[in-house]
Amino acid sequence: MLINDYVFLGEEYYNSRRVFILKDLAEVCRDETEFAWGSRQKITELAFELGFEARSKRIFIVMGDEINDWFRYLVERDIHGLKEIVLKYVTDTYKGLLLESYLVGVMKSFVERHRDEFIKRFEQQQPELAEILRELDWPAERDKFFSNDPEFKKVLLERLNAKGKGHLLEHYLVTELGL
Repeated sequence: MLINDYVFLGEEYYNSRRVFILKDLAEVCRDETEFAWGSRQKITELAFELGFEARSKRIFIVMGDEINDWFRYLVERDIHGLKEIVLKYVTDTYKGLLLESYLVGVMKSFVERHRDEFIKRFEQQQPELAEILRELDWPAERDKFFSNDPEFKKVLLERLNAKGKGHLLEHYLVTELGL
């Protein structure tokens, strides 16, 4: 469109209005598909950085049980699971800018930069819980575990005992009951 307008209206029209950059912009935009793809990718990156990444430490504080999902998805490098969490914790303003098709690439970059740091922090803060979470089949068992399903906890305790890790669940249950 820019090229067509430029050709139709002519260089003098834009120069008389002091819009000298339009010719350069038209040249850059000659391949509309590439320009549109690149600009959408940049907008998604910026929206992610400003809408989630810059606030991620504060978001993690209020995340609740989803922090465990975040940990598991980081360990498994499940970009789609992480993407769904991100979309829950950004404002509508940023959500509109986070084009999901471009967000996957942005998330991969985020995971590579922050994965190890976050996993270490989580494991230092809650080592027993982190070990239990590694043993769960996600997401179905996670929901059973955090809903305090007594039947599932018996099954999990048996599984952990078989692996010599029964003390983990016992520790968690004692902590949970305040004993």
